[in-house]
Amino acid sequence: SAESFTLSVNAPLQPIDEASEVILRFLPYMLIAILLIAVGGAALYSRLIARPLLGLNNVARRLAKLDFSAAANPLKSGDEIGELSQSLSKLASNLRSTMAELQEANAQLKDDIEQEREQEKKRREFVATISHELK
Repeated sequence: SAESFTLSVNAPLQPIDEASEVILRFLPYMLIAILLIAVGGAALYSRLIARPLLGLNNVARRLAKLDFSAAANPLKSGDEIGELSQSLSKLASNLRSTMAELQEANAQLKDDIEQEREQEKKRREFVATISHELK
């Protein structure tokens, strides 16, 4: 019941030699194909990553020029680029409201300065008139 068997297989090595020759002949073509696929994939992947970053850069430049309309439509992705886009959108909104408040305060300040000038002018005229009457 514990018999051992031996299997002998005799096969010529010629098909293996032929296959290795074919592989070596096609190796430069395969390397070129692999290189083209790798370069194409890298270019496509870099475009997918670079396009949102270039868009965010454009939005940041427009925000630096106080153009807050650029960040009205943030990216909807859930990654870090999407979070950065949401943050830029919030920043634009906050800056827009703060600029509006500052413009209102500036207009009020200009009105106050104008009223102060008119009061100063009236005071000078009054003093000049009293001075003239006293002479």
